[in-house]
Amino acid sequence: MKQVRVVIPARNEERLLPQALRAVRQAVEHTRHLAAMALDVRVTVVADRCADRTEAVAKHLADEVIILEAGSVGAARAAGCAVLLSSAGSELRDDAVMLCTDADSLVPPTWITEHLAHIDAGAHIVAGTVRVHDWSDRPASLKPRYERTYSASAAHVHGANLSFTAAAYRAVGGFKALATGEDQDLVDRMLAAGMRVEFCTQAAVMTSGRSETRAKQGFGDYLTTLEAAS
Repeated sequence: MKQVRVVIPARNEERLLPQALRAVRQAVEHTRHLAAMALDVRVTVVADRCADRTEAVAKHLADEVIILEAGSVGAARAAGCAVLLSSAGSELRDDAVMLCTDADSLVPPTWITEHLAHIDAGAHIVAGTVRVHDWSDRPASLKPRYERTYSASAAHVHGANLSFTAAAYRAVGGFKALATGEDQDLVDRMLAAGMRVEFCTQAAVMTSGRSETRAKQGFGDYLTTLEAAS
């Protein structure tokens, strides 16, 4: 049986989190049906410094909810992974696959299947792409500019679409409690350790393009910077 663990940090995401969790569940069912694979799946939401009903929503739809007051997406991802790695009675094997996405993002049905295929082929960490599913909060000129800039490289790293083996994660000490860039930092340390990193373009995650961002210097702020330069 394949162990799969999903970690989702969330801050004041009561509106978007239900859609994100349902999309993850659909990906689980798709993998079970398509690959006829027995999966041991656990979905963990880390509610970090929330002032809305994120915790209540998460308790209804996730397997586990962790309450945090760090105010840092890096700390939230690290806390979620740490609990999964240390949970009594559910010890993760080295070949367990840990996946990360975000509360404002929608994973496609093929998300887990694609990541598992890369890892089964020898990757230690898999970095996927993202697409913006709603540009209504941005000027019309931003979408084509973003798409031109984004398509110039295939080597994108997003916490909204990332996976790694438990062994690889343990070996480099996991996520650091960074306010931003924790995803790229993890990939960089795995590369420096000689691990195999693969970039996946086949299961893009749909993410928010909103201008009111949650993580400073995160993807939303990147769009704002690009918007200002256009």
